[in-house]
Amino acid sequence: RRFGLGAASAASAAALAPAQPAAAAVREGSTKSGLRFRVEVEGSGDTPKRGQQALLDYVLRVGVDGKPPLYVDGTKQTFPARPQQFTLGVGAQIPGFDEAVLDMKVGETRTVIVPPKLG
Repeated sequence: RRFGLGAASAASAAALAPAQPAAAAVREGSTKSGLRFRVEVEGSGDTPKRGQQALLDYVLRVGVDGKPPLYVDGTKQTFPARPQQFTLGVGAQIPGFDEAVLDMKVGETRTVIVPPKLG
């Protein structure tokens, strides 16, 4: 699974952002929890299940009160660059991370804004 973690929100939210700049979004939406997303590259296949391992590229940025987001962490900034493996839905990551990835498909790239209650 590919997606990126980034951040930018006037509401002090952590956000998931594409690991690489993308063209126009394929689709946008939100969940009942308030997590917002924009699919940059549509994936194919099944979505992961809780407890499964996912191999992800991500960039984590955090923004507060409308200020430009600052880089915090990511897989592309390591040498050599390599995806990181995560176990999904077991509380090892912030709830917004799990919710976002559990809704993705293999090969998908999306930007996600995680509200404070999920971050």
